[in-house]
Amino acid sequence: MPRDGSGVYSHPFPNVVEGTTIESAVFNGNTSDVEQDLNTPRPIVAGGTGASDAHQALINLHGEESNQLVTNYDSFPFVAGSFYSAPGATGAPEAASSYAGICYTYSTDGSSMTLEARAFTGAVVGPLYVRQKKGGTWGAWQQQSGSAADLDTTYVNASGDTMTGNLKLTNADPAFTVDKPVGAGHAATLLGTMNGSARWMVQIGDGNAESGGNLGSDFRVIRFNDAGTSLDTSNLIIDRSTGSASFSNGVTAGASGTSGAYGFGSTNTKYLQYDGTSFRLNGGPLFVTSTAGQYANVNAGVFSSVLPANAAAGTVLFGNSGRSLASDGSIFVLNCNGAFIVNNVATEPKVTFQRNGVTGPAIGQSATSWNFYTDAGHTMGMYLLPNGTAWASFSDARLSYKADASPVSDVLSRLGGVQLYRNVGPGGTVEMFFKAQELATTLPEIVLEPTGPQARDASYVPEGLGDANVWGITYDRSGAVALQAVKELLARVQALEAKLGQT
Repeated sequence: MPRDGSGVYSHPFPNVVEGTTIESAVFNGNTSDVEQDLNTPRPIVAGGTGASDAHQALINLHGEESNQLVTNYDSFPFVAGSFYSAPGATGAPEAASSYAGICYTYSTDGSSMTLEARAFTGAVVGPLYVRQKKGGTWGAWQQQSGSAADLDTTYVNASGDTMTGNLKLTNADPAFTVDKPVGAGHAATLLGTMNGSARWMVQIGDGNAESGGNLGSDFRVIRFNDAGTSLDTSNLIIDRSTGSASFSNGVTAGASGTSGAYGFGSTNTKYLQYDGTSFRLNGGPLFVTSTAGQYANVNAGVFSSVLPANAAAGTVLFGNSGRSLASDGSIFVLNCNGAFIVNNVATEPKVTFQRNGVTGPAIGQSATSWNFYTDAGHTMGMYLLPNGTAWASFSDARLSYKADASPVSDVLSRLGGVQLYRNVGPGGTVEMFFKAQELATTLPEIVLEPTGPQARDASYVPEGLGDANVWGITYDRSGAVALQAVKELLARVQALEAKLGQT
């Protein structure tokens, strides 16, 4: 072989001596070496390329090839230079597009290189795609920012786009802003869907017009049915001007709706607790005020006759000056720090008493006086004078229906004696009274028998009596009898004086 490893050609045979015959072996060996050298790729040191084809020659000479036609991006023997592919090329960024690009090589054996390809079909130049080959293995195409935003799948377009991945905001103060540059009739909306069908809509500012005073652009939560149609105009509304929240379908305490707590304020120490049966307010009293700042009525509804153990006693406050209705579990005590007033401008104001649902006596005011009333609504014959100085019984002359000429002094002579008793035990005060049972036959007009509404409750029976059927006497009426007796005695005295004066 006439060439060494570096491609240098050496003379293989001894030179022929001038004037001598050339030996056939020398001649044939030399021509064979020339034949072999001429048919072997000429090394670069001898002015050749060291290659038997143009592709390898280009590589050996470190040249770049232009217009490489690619039909399969995964197996094509890329060299540095330009390339292109028609639609349908295997391994292209998108099979339906034509591409043109440049190949950059990082090794002579083609194991490390980078491809840059850009779509050139259509009226708009497409985005740039990059693919790298490392260690003989191709990676995936990566789309770089390009001018054709509608074909850019790496970045979200400002004019509208669809993301297939999650969005995460990382910042010292991350914020997600939904801005509406127009006014009434337009809303800033977040929409949740299921396979493209609406389920929930959150309006961070609805379409209500802004008219000043923080009015308009309220917060709303709207729900949708399975077909994607809204079920109501709003399930939750928060008024921007007042901050008040309203729920169209009620509020449920607890995850299952059987129990839970509604918290009030920012400390969570005041709340309405629901145990599945009843509500209880924890953390302080309940005040109900009107918009004018005055305390309004609380409609308590119908209460059960059986109270829970923890509600057997308590206080209901009225106003802000200590007025209250307190219960110790048995009776109610009204604390007023002043007068208790019943005001009824339509008719006579009354305080009526009932027992077991049966209406009893009442105390009320007519146009000119305060009166006692019977259970039938009629006056009981006793009233407070208009000037408020004394109680009076009816004594109007127009009430007389019978004239009785019998002397009253005769009646008084038949009265029994005065009785004494201690009202509460041995240490009680001493009371004086007539026996009503005896007066019933003498002066029945002032005696109250223990029947009907006159029967006394057993809890008020004086000590020593075994039942509630206690007899009574209207001593205010007996005064008229005593005065009549005095008049009759006075008349007798005057008659006797007149007789003595004649003698």
